[in-house]
Amino acid sequence: MITSWGSYGTANGQFYAPQGIVVDLNNDIWVANTNNHRLQKFASDGTWLATIGTLGSINGQFTSPQGLVMV
Repeated sequence: MITSWGSYGTANGQFYAPQGIVVDLNNDIWVANTNNHRLQKFASDGTWLATIGTLGSINGQFTSPQGLVMV
């Protein structure tokens, strides 16, 4: 069982001040990666799946996301 993953940095699967985490209905894990201005998605085994967002204020961009809500 994986109890942690990722490391400090800006590459896929890395974090810089993550502040929010949720598990979706497929058991994928979403992380609000605050200082990298993006969301990251991981499989339940810790495998990196996707990165969404860049710094900015238009659709698909974030400025320091701090939390997530699944509805």
